[in-house]
Amino acid sequence: MRPLRLFPAFWILALATGAPAARAAAQSGTDSVRAAAKRDSARAKLGADLFGPGSDLGLGLRLRAESRLERLTNERCTSSQYFTLASQCRAGFQPVFDFTFAVKTGGTVADRVHVNVDYDGAREFEGSNNISIFYEGKPRDWLQRLEIGNVAFDVPVSRFITRGIPQGNYGIHALTQLGPLRVRGIVAEQKGYVVSDRVYTVGARTREPLTRPIDDYQVEARRFFFVIDPRRLSGYPNIDILNGSAMRQLAASLPDSVRPQRVSLYRLLIGGQPPNPNGPQFRLIGDPFSRRGQVYELLRENVDYVVDPTQLWVALARPLNLNNERLVAAWTLRVGGRDTTIVGTGGTPDAEYAGSREQFANLLWDPQVAPGDDAFAREIRSVYRVGGDDVRRETVNVTVVSGGTGEQEKPLGGPAQ
Repeated sequence: MRPLRLFPAFWILALATGAPAARAAAQSGTDSVRAAAKRDSARAKLGADLFGPGSDLGLGLRLRAESRLERLTNERCTSSQYFTLASQCRAGFQPVFDFTFAVKTGGTVADRVHVNVDYDGAREFEGSNNISIFYEGKPRDWLQRLEIGNVAFDVPVSRFITRGIPQGNYGIHALTQLGPLRVRGIVAEQKGYVVSDRVYTVGARTREPLTRPIDDYQVEARRFFFVIDPRRLSGYPNIDILNGSAMRQLAASLPDSVRPQRVSLYRLLIGGQPPNPNGPQFRLIGDPFSRRGQVYELLRENVDYVVDPTQLWVALARPLNLNNERLVAAWTLRVGGRDTTIVGTGGTPDAEYAGSREQFANLLWDPQVAPGDDAFAREIRSVYRVGGDDVRRETVNVTVVSGGTGEQEKPLGGPAQ
């Protein structure tokens, strides 16, 4: 009977000794559940604080998934190839999946981290995406600024330095303050705008070599004109108007009854009010249907135009209007040692209207002038603009090329080879 008494005692002892361990295990499990719940609550609170309705940092996310079936077929298959797997004559449909996403967020975290992200995977140019996250330190912090994403390297403004710095970079940019010393560094990859290198020669003056391609049709239109019919000049159209000695020889070869002595230019505003109502009213030489009545404006030499010393060509300060301006010229001649006018050649270079006689001038340009007209040849269509006053003429080199790619310095055919 003693064993029967020991068993309940042992059982009770076992129950007594096992109860504290069970309670400890149960308490430990409860604490773990509470800790996990606290962590989940903290994460939820952090997410609500960052992206919730009352936070400064908003988030917009758009996902897009597309699927389609594609099949590759060979339309040139023969009947025997339909039983060959390698020929792909009976290929099946293959699924294709495309995934794109776009995210947009912006705001401030803890008054130090600033976020500005605008990314769309469907954009054609990667440089159009903006990813900017930067940390801004306090005035006495050694780390003043740390940028990640779109960064820019700012240097003192100088055309010799800033022109060569690329834009649209992705990387890391940091700015530190060590006492009076400020240190700036950047590690980035260029993704956006490509800035070509510029070379300067700095000495007595700063020089920058430039290369500019100009197509043959890009002439300075309606600005440069021959005074007389250039077909009278020997060698036309191969005339270099900037060769002073050659132009003087051409002028000397003309008879006195044709060679201009002093040129006057006049402009007509078609359909408009003339600046001087008492201006001359010309008839055009060589045009039997021309009648007087339209009032012309006398242009000022060295203000509205300049004339070559040979008096054979002129250059206007600005181009003529394509639709409503006409340009005429009249000049005096030196015959027998004295200045005179010949109406049939140089016209009547009058400053005002003369009602007692007819007034004549030579047409240089008009909106109605067409190829084949006598005035069409008077416009100089071999002048191209290279640059402004900053171009040094003695440094200009010209290479004439042809061909579809502009790499041939000799035409495909013709006497110019």
